Amino acid sequence: MNKGIKNGELNSPSEIRYRLSDNLIRGISA
Repeated sequence: MNKGIKNGELNSPSEIRYRLSDNLIRGISA
C-alpha cells in the first residue's frame, strides 16, 4: 500500500505504525 512498505523499508513513523497495527490485527484475527 505504502511505497516504503512495498519496498520493505520503513521511511516514516506512520509506516511503522501501519505495519504494527497490521500485525496486531492479524494476531487478533488469528
